[in-house]
Amino acid sequence: MAKDNLVYDKATFTKMFKIYEEENITAMLDMMDDENNKTTAKHQDILLKNRNINWIPRIEEFAKSQPTFFGVGAGHLAGEYGVIKLLRKAGFTVSSVQ
Repeated sequence: MAKDNLVYDKATFTKMFKIYEEENITAMLDMMDDENNKTTAKHQDILLKNRNINWIPRIEEFAKSQPTFFGVGAGHLAGEYGVIKLLRKAGFTVSSVQ
């Protein structure tokens, strides 16, 4: 990273921030899949999929016992194993808060 004075990292952060501002969760997931993000792309099962799957029963438990707000990182929202789809499959109504 330091070899190019963080040029790549700064450009990546700028792109990620723009995607976040546009609320484009699919583009965020695509960015994480990018071959230039080798660590993230290679370990998405550990970083996202498995964590998201494990969260659903916990979210369900908390939500049944009391009104609860759940906040997750944008990378956890999109995709087949994104929190949004997993919660909907579990019977929840999911909506964004702005």
